[in-house]
Amino acid sequence: MIRNPVFTREMKVSSRSIKTPLILAVFNFILAAFALTNMAAAINIARDNAQMDYSVFIGIFIYVAIIEFVLILFVMPALTAGSISGERERRTLDIMLTTRLTPVKIVTGKLLSGLSNVLIILVSSLPILSLVFVYGGVTLSSLALILVSFVTAAIITASIGVWASSFCRRSSFATAISYAAVVILVGGTAGLCHLTFNLTGSAGYTHYLMLANPASTFYAVISDTMGEKNAMEQLAARYNTVITLSAQAWFAVGTAVQLIISIILVLFSVRNVGPSRKV
Repeated sequence: MIRNPVFTREMKVSSRSIKTPLILAVFNFILAAFALTNMAAAINIARDNAQMDYSVFIGIFIYVAIIEFVLILFVMPALTAGSISGERERRTLDIMLTTRLTPVKIVTGKLLSGLSNVLIILVSSLPILSLVFVYGGVTLSSLALILVSFVTAAIITASIGVWASSFCRRSSFATAISYAAVVILVGGTAGLCHLTFNLTGSAGYTHYLMLANPASTFYAVISDTMGEKNAMEQLAARYNTVITLSAQAWFAVGTAVQLIISIILVLFSVRNVGPSRKV
């Protein structure tokens, strides 16, 4: 098995830092506080009315999943935006390039270390997401697809962070660019679709840009979990256009598109880190 020394080093440093357990604690505290508070309120209402509304618990699951998705979008740039620019600030990148480490190993090691932290966060949050199984209403397949959407969002946002870090001298500047790129990816594609509709009366083909938006694939999974099988068709009708993909196909194609974008960003990062790059 080929080991990446950059990844090994980053994981050792991360395990000794207070940053990772602090992020874990804050992340899960927010999720648990929301889930347990709303579940307690729903149970109290059921006790008073002597009637249990199980749709409430599905709603709680959906809202917890949305909160976790948004937190992932905010956490990943913070974890990866300073990965390579930090080496430049410490003047260690040139030293790393004089060793047997290649730009590919440096970039992939930094990327994998950020993704590993997010995977730890996702695994630690599974008990909170699984609270809904006590009352039923959500299948294991739906939970699995939601986790896939989380991982995909983490990969593309982590790739954006590494890409920004690969050409910036300062970590603060790289972080700002990363967050701006995430906002453009999530909000910009949706905004362009809405703007085109307002100008022409139809979104036309601009809605297919949403395939690159991790929020759109997450919406496709969530709508399917809620039983809205024709959610994408309803969204297309709202913007006076036609979507030829069902929610399931939209999720599959969108996930593939986002992974391809991530690979392209990683390749650009490798090129920026190469010895020919002036730093």
